[in-house]
Amino acid sequence: MINTNILDNIEFLKNAEEKLNAKMAGDKDVTLDDIKEGWDMEDRNFKLIGFCIVGFFILYLIMAGIIADQDKKIERLEYKIESQQKLLDYHNEVLVNINRKVQFPGG
Repeated sequence: MINTNILDNIEFLKNAEEKLNAKMAGDKDVTLDDIKEGWDMEDRNFKLIGFCIVGFFILYLIMAGIIADQDKKIERLEYKIESQQKLLDYHNEVLVNINRKVQFPGG
């Protein structure tokens, strides 16, 4: 694709040079529209590249938002895990105390 673009650009420049030489020699009537024909394709390429860059930027912003939301969810889950672990430790301690009282009722 790159090679064909380069060849197209070279061909366009040669045609533009021929048209300019013809205009300067007065052989035929060449307008600027004739010379600008090839630039339409270049403008399309730049527009496409611009749209791609804008699209990737929007995608980047969306992904950044998703990652930030996931970080918040992870923090909430870590907090829940810690609280569940503390509750489990407390219940475990209560069960150990009950077990001691059952095994050694007199103290």
